[in-house]
Amino acid sequence: MFRFCLADTRRSLTIWWFLFVGLIYIVSSWPYLIAAKLYNLNISEFFLISFSNQYYFLLILFPLLFLYLLRLNWTPSISILSRGGNFSTYIWARFVTLSLSLLVIVSFHLFITFLMSIGLRDSAETRLFGYAYFDTILPIFENQFRLPQIAIYFVLLNYLLGIICISSIVGLILVYFPRNIKIVALVALYFTIFFGVQRSITWNIPALFLSNYILLSNAIIADLFPESIVLMIGISLSAFVFLWKRWWKAKSW
Repeated sequence: MFRFCLADTRRSLTIWWFLFVGLIYIVSSWPYLIAAKLYNLNISEFFLISFSNQYYFLLILFPLLFLYLLRLNWTPSISILSRGGNFSTYIWARFVTLSLSLLVIVSFHLFITFLMSIGLRDSAETRLFGYAYFDTILPIFENQFRLPQIAIYFVLLNYLLGIICISSIVGLILVYFPRNIKIVALVALYFTIFFGVQRSITWNIPALFLSNYILLSNAIIADLFPESIVLMIGISLSAFVFLWKRWWKAKSW
């Protein structure tokens, strides 16, 4: 089953997907790179700024992530299952390969960010103040973590767990929901994230929106970290256990 899931992942997550996502990420991060040079940011600070871009990582990347997830074969035929084991084996293989593919996506963004940051100042120098976005985001991490490297680690870990969590929810929708409701449910999920970005602070209910758990800067501001990590792990495991234990009730089988 692992070979089936791995082949399915390779088929669904194409090089063209990565090229398109990479291009959009570079375009969306370019203004921050120009400002980083003007305000003397170092590489670590630019990493933190780039991975706090909620408009890209939540509102732009997620629809593209949904397209990838929609291409996966979440309900393999009985003949495939009989050749590779049982459905429990399939769920485990799907969880592992999906997590690996999402790790590759995060690593891809990390690599692009590194390439863009080449030429920024040495960490021993002092950054300049006066750019409101930088002056808002960077102190969030400076007050929370002793070293920027630790902050980067938790930013990446939190986002990886976040997209695994969202992907597991999408998997439940694609397996359990009737065919004519799946797209509606995915759109509703996206708009929940959208309104979380746009209105959660205004409405003073940040804990009700998953978008405030996925990006570490949002989680710290909303006082949801480190509980955000525990919650996202819990949701992800619960989703896959639910698929594992109750798969026979899926209407698409």
